Amino acid sequence: MHHAKLAAIATLLLLGWCLVIATGPANAQASVPGACSISQARHDVRVAHRAVVRAQAREGQARAILDAARTAAPRYGMGVARWARLASDVGWPRSQWGQLFFVIYRESRGIPTAKNPASTASGLLQFLAQHFNGTGDYGWRFDPFDPRQNLRYGLLLWQKLGWSPWGI
Repeated sequence: MHHAKLAAIATLLLLGWCLVIATGPANAQASVPGACSISQARHDVRVAHRAVVRAQAREGQARAILDAARTAAPRYGMGVARWARLASDVGWPRSQWGQLFFVIYRESRGIPTAKNPASTASGLLQFLAQHFNGTGDYGWRFDPFDPRQNLRYGLLLWQKLGWSPWGI
């Protein structure tokens, strides 16, 4: 992210220089190669500023995900901590990440292809077949071994029933 900030600052400086050139006499614009209009320079500065703001927001999100993974790794191992980014992407609230990592650890040890030989439980969150083959209460059809789908449908189930499907 540090490089993105430097690039954005350099862009702003360059556009500022363009604005300085553009404020000279009209014939000066024509004589200076690469000179641009004031309105174009202002537009470019606004675009660059929005890019910096977006980069700062993404940096904040990335730091939160990294902090969550660093917190989960010593307790549950990297096999579980590696799912922090995907949990964020599919919409799990940060306030539930600690419990989510506990469930992932307890159910599958973070292995997305985990299958319980004694039941139909499969995937990171160990969904039973009735939850993913379309025969259950919700009629969901998804691949329990796809971590994104597993976490996404896990979120939907958690939103409906809380942690009770996982015995918590």
